[in-house]
Amino acid sequence: MIERKTEIISFESNVDLEGIEYLTPIFNAIINERVLSVEYQDFKSEKSYPLTFHPHYLKQYNNRWFAFGSNPKNTDIIWNLALDRIKSVSESNEKYIPSETDWEDHFFDIIGVTRPEDGELQEVVLEFSNELAPYIKTKPIHPTQKYTEIQNGIEVRIKVIPNYELKRLIISFGEQAKVILPEDLKKNITDKLTLASKMYKTESS
Repeated sequence: MIERKTEIISFESNVDLEGIEYLTPIFNAIINERVLSVEYQDFKSEKSYPLTFHPHYLKQYNNRWFAFGSNPKNTDIIWNLALDRIKSVSESNEKYIPSETDWEDHFFDIIGVTRPEDGELQEVVLEFSNELAPYIKTKPIHPTQKYTEIQNGIEVRIKVIPNYELKRLIISFGEQAKVILPEDLKKNITDKLTLASKMYKTESS
């Protein structure tokens, strides 16, 4: 057997990822059905605040970890906590409330981790350039993806609930992607790209 002195494979990771130290305690709390007392600071808050959290599921997206569960004050809402916004975690003696959510089904209709409460499943139609087409074909943006060859690239159809992550993904493709349907999503992306263009024009003027 040949002895190798260098690595020959690597996985995407972020060694400086904040909050990764809370992954194990939250995982153990889910397995052992334990309630957590969490000190949390979302991006909109200037200060952290305490909350009681019944953890049910962990999911990684875009190299960030998220914990899903419930808060007894809002039992009808699925809470989504980004681990990198957690300040501290400790176990509580409160009675654990188990989840009745089918998490695979919960995430199947969306891209990412954000499922709008009033969101509806829609067919999203996108066009991608010839340059980007091979990438989209070999790495579908959603399991429901179906594509058709068109003159200048491919037309892609997916059935999802439009959310923040979908919009970010479309914008990340820049000029090589275009929203055809639904109209409200098309307008939203158009408005964001127009605003971005104006920011660059302001800098150059």
